[in-house]
Amino acid sequence: MIGFLFTISFAYVFLKSAQQKNVIGGHVWFIGPLSFGMAFCEVYGITAYVSAPDHKLQAAMAIGAGGWLGCVVAMVLHDRVFKRKDVDKRG
Repeated sequence: MIGFLFTISFAYVFLKSAQQKNVIGGHVWFIGPLSFGMAFCEVYGITAYVSAPDHKLQAAMAIGAGGWLGCVVAMVLHDRVFKRKDVDKRG
């Protein structure tokens, strides 16, 4: 269960970070699919968290670590995929 919480948190924050970078960069076509992915992660993440009543500290640590790594990976991959064109346009 803890591994699933880590994975779902990683996926959710990865999608949320990519969503933010796409909104800022004006990549409109990616926003819809990412929104549905985020909704899926929220539903299954909340369900999994409620199912782990005796392991709240471990669950919180897994969710925090998954979120942290998901954000970092999304930011790095987004910049590689879009070759930092968004940054070049602004300045």
